[in-house]
Amino acid sequence: MDLQQFAQALNEFDNVLITDDKGCTIFYDLADLNILMEIGLTPDEFFHSTVTDNYQNLSPETSSVFKVLQTGQPILYYEQQLTTLNGFSYLSLSSTYPIMEQDKSVGAIEFSKHFYESKQIKYLDNFLGHKLYRDNYTTYRLEDFITTNADMKEQLDKARRM
Repeated sequence: MDLQQFAQALNEFDNVLITDDKGCTIFYDLADLNILMEIGLTPDEFFHSTVTDNYQNLSPETSSVFKVLQTGQPILYYEQQLTTLNGFSYLSLSSTYPIMEQDKSVGAIEFSKHFYESKQIKYLDNFLGHKLYRDNYTTYRLEDFITTNADMKEQLDKARRM
């Protein structure tokens, strides 16, 4: 993923998920952290799970993250209906890129947007003030990115203002 792709993804999508080479979440920043309540997880539990652990209809064979980890090739604008373990369903539009190190996929970064039906939005609004779902308790945050590249610094500043 080059800098231009990174900037475009930050502009087009609301959510960021970064995994290690086993598909375990190591960073996430969701526009709507309340979805975790609907999934039935605390932010910490979500952080320590693979992307397939929390969905009825997601497996290593159907997951864009796992496909990217296996092939080392990005998947752009992938549309998927996701259903949580407790039956909550929503549409996800994502672009997923491999994180490469010495020609080996060592992780994935996925940018996504989630789309809900109007009745689901009303339900999710119930959790807006819940203290647990206002912070994602991840180990890494935008402030942890280190770079000397002026363009990358500009993009990180832009992401912080979002």
